[in-house]
Amino acid sequence: MKTYYLSLLFSGLLLFSCSNPENTFSAAKTVNKEPETAFTELKLDNLQLDSVYCSYTGVSSLDESGRIIYYDKYFNFVYTFDENGKLIEKAIGKGRGPGETTIGQGADAVFSTSGEMALIGSTLDFDYFRSDMKTHEYFSMYASYNHNSTAPDNFDTYTYQWDYFVGRLRDDILYIAAISDRDEFSYFTTPDDYLRTSYRIGRIDLIKKENMSMLVKGFPELYIQHPDKYSSFQNSFFDISDDDRLYLGFESDPHLYECDKDGKPIYSFGLAGRDIQNDYIPGLSFDDDSNYYLKNREEKGYYSWLEYIDETGMLFRSYVKGKDAQTDGLQIYRSDKTMIADVDVPKGFKVLGYIKPYYYSQVSEDAEQRKLSIYRFKL
Repeated sequence: MKTYYLSLLFSGLLLFSCSNPENTFSAAKTVNKEPETAFTELKLDNLQLDSVYCSYTGVSSLDESGRIIYYDKYFNFVYTFDENGKLIEKAIGKGRGPGETTIGQGADAVFSTSGEMALIGSTLDFDYFRSDMKTHEYFSMYASYNHNSTAPDNFDTYTYQWDYFVGRLRDDILYIAAISDRDEFSYFTTPDDYLRTSYRIGRIDLIKKENMSMLVKGFPELYIQHPDKYSSFQNSFFDISDDDRLYLGFESDPHLYECDKDGKPIYSFGLAGRDIQNDYIPGLSFDDDSNYYLKNREEKGYYSWLEYIDETGMLFRSYVKGKDAQTDGLQIYRSDKTMIADVDVPKGFKVLGYIKPYYYSQVSEDAEQRKLSIYRFKL
């Protein structure tokens, strides 16, 4: 096992020593830490939430007061539960009345740690709810959107990762993982330019109702050297700490990146997940969807989520091993960037928060059994 990790470290050093000095990711300082195996498995408790009326298609979160929050994407209901799964209240819903929203079905929701919620519609419409889930303000940026923009540093150039939405909400600022699908500027049509000059994160000031400058330029060298191999996994995911450190990962990159508040990668660290099936079928054209893109997405492995817990200084990275695997994987890193565990977890498992003494996963949905449940565990 030790030889396995040393070989991964050597590969990482070789990659970065040969990388493009103009790439901001290459300029990040590589932190090589030999893993310390604190434990080899997690003891997961499965906690069933009180029964509620919902579509079993939603978004979940935890806030610092110890509430479990579940947003139903079909009915626009927001349910809050205590740490033991007992229903506290139901709020929002579709409509024009107080505490309701006019954003339609399918909206994504992003929660802050203090309980605010931003609803994101499909046409640059937003509804920003305070933690009481009653006070809110709706606005749209569609009228000012530049449909012809291809400038790399322009928010209007990008769209959301709709197949894999990632957002964070801090201090009235909404951060959204971004991609461009324009014919004039995208991973598939202009890969050389896009991989070097595009940005990963867009920002919206929900109080001023305007976009801000983009964050995190470019892609890691792994993508630049082999754009066709990793084209099915261009999505990124991130989290932001209380002291404004931005942790960033990519679906195909075993490395993690710590960035400063301006989105500049400062440190690179991390090790490859165990048993990830990454023999990707290469391609750079959507014309061959059935031959490679969907096959890669449905059958291969990739990194899928990142969660930093400020209270404990732990960073969790989830990953999908592949279609044939019985489980997914979860890595845990200490604040000094040492990996202390790489364990098997149920398929789709993601850590979302911490309510002392437990870490909690996202809410799991079982439409057939009409159940909502959540995993929790201690370290």
